[in-house]
Amino acid sequence: PCSEPHDNEVFAVKSVGTVFGDDFPGREAIEQHSYESCVASFPGYVGVDYAESSLGVFTFTPTDESWGEGDREFVCALYSIDLVKLNGTALSSGL
Repeated sequence: PCSEPHDNEVFAVKSVGTVFGDDFPGREAIEQHSYESCVASFPGYVGVDYAESSLGVFTFTPTDESWGEGDREFVCALYSIDLVKLNGTALSSGL
């Protein structure tokens, strides 16, 4: 829970939809797409532009295997770039 110190915070779960079609686009392509989408969603969650933030973003993306099973979702998570634990939620924090 965000009420306890934590390393990461999920701030969005998104779908790639039909952007890549049926075939797995490759790890690099899916990671780039996911990262760009997460960075675009970051200001709406944190309340400050990503470039001005003290937080970093990373993603959990479908793998070749999970893609073959219909997995089209990716997770956007954030963390302190100083690698200190987060206290409370980053939602609207302006961090």
